[in-house]
Amino acid sequence: MRPFVIFFILVFIAISGSTKASIGRFLPFSGFYPIPRETPEPINVNTFLTYPLLTFKPLTLSGNNEHEAAFIRNTGFSVQVFLKNSSTTVTATGGPLYGNLYRFRKIIFYWANNANGTAYTTVNGKNGSPLEVAVVYVNLKYGPLTNAMRYRDGVSTVLFRIQIGSEPNPKFDQIAAAMKKIQKAGPLVPIKLHDVFKLFNEFPTNTRYFAYPGSLVSDETTGEQFYCTTTIPVATHPTQFISKKQFDDTFLKLLKYDGTQLINQKPQYPRGLRPVARSRGIVQPYSNLTVYHATSTDPE
Repeated sequence: MRPFVIFFILVFIAISGSTKASIGRFLPFSGFYPIPRETPEPINVNTFLTYPLLTFKPLTLSGNNEHEAAFIRNTGFSVQVFLKNSSTTVTATGGPLYGNLYRFRKIIFYWANNANGTAYTTVNGKNGSPLEVAVVYVNLKYGPLTNAMRYRDGVSTVLFRIQIGSEPNPKFDQIAAAMKKIQKAGPLVPIKLHDVFKLFNEFPTNTRYFAYPGSLVSDETTGEQFYCTTTIPVATHPTQFISKKQFDDTFLKLLKYDGTQLINQKPQYPRGLRPVARSRGIVQPYSNLTVYHATSTDPE
C-alpha cells in the first residue's frame, strides 16, 4: 500500500507541475496556445474545465469618463460606441493582462431576438443574458487596433451581461434616447461615454471572472482575420437590468441597411482546445488617470 501512496503523490506533483507549466504556456498573453483558427467565440464557459491552480491578481478597470464625448452608431451589423476625440483615461490592467496597460477602444452591443434569449456567452450552459456588452481594450505598446490584432497580447475584451428586470432602469435612458435615433443604419449620434459605462460598470469588488483566448476579428480596413487574444466574461450575477419594454423598444427595433431587422446574437462554438482560467478581484473604476492618446477613432 505504501509504494502505491508514494506513487500517487509523485504523479500528483508531476501533474501539478505540468499544469503550472501549461498555464504559463497556454493562458492568454503567454505566447503559445494550440487553438485552431476555425475555433471562434462565443463559448459556454464550463467552470469544471478551468485551471484550478491559478490565482489571478485583480483586474483593474479604471478611468474618469465623466466628460469624454463619444458617438454611438448602428453599423448595419451591430451597435458600437467609440470616442469622439483621440484620447481617453479608460484603461484596463492586472489580472490576465500580465502588467500591460490597455486603453479603451470601443464598445460593442450583442443582443438576442427576444428577452429570454442568450446574446453571447453562457456559464455552465446557463446564466446567459439577452444583452451583452463587450468593452474592447488595446495594448498601448502596439498602437492602433489594426496593428494590435496581430499580437497575442494585443487586444482584450471584457464582457458584461445585462438582464431583463421588471422595472425600467434610468441608467439606460441616455442610451435608449440615442438608439432611437439610430434605428436605421448609418448615422453617428453623440453620446457621453459615461452614460454608456454607468449601465454596466457598477460591480462589486472580488467579482469572479473567467479569462480565455478569444475570437477571430477582422481588420478594419482589409477585412483580414486575426485573433482577438483574450476575452474576460464577468461571470457573477449581473448588477444591472433593463426592462423588457426598454429592450423591445430599442434593440428589437434596429434595422440593417436593407431595412430588415438587425439581430446580432452569436451562436456558441465548441470550447475545443481553448484553455479557460478563473479568478476573482475586479476593482471598481477610479479617476484622475493620465490621458492616453489613440491613433484612430473610426468605427469598424
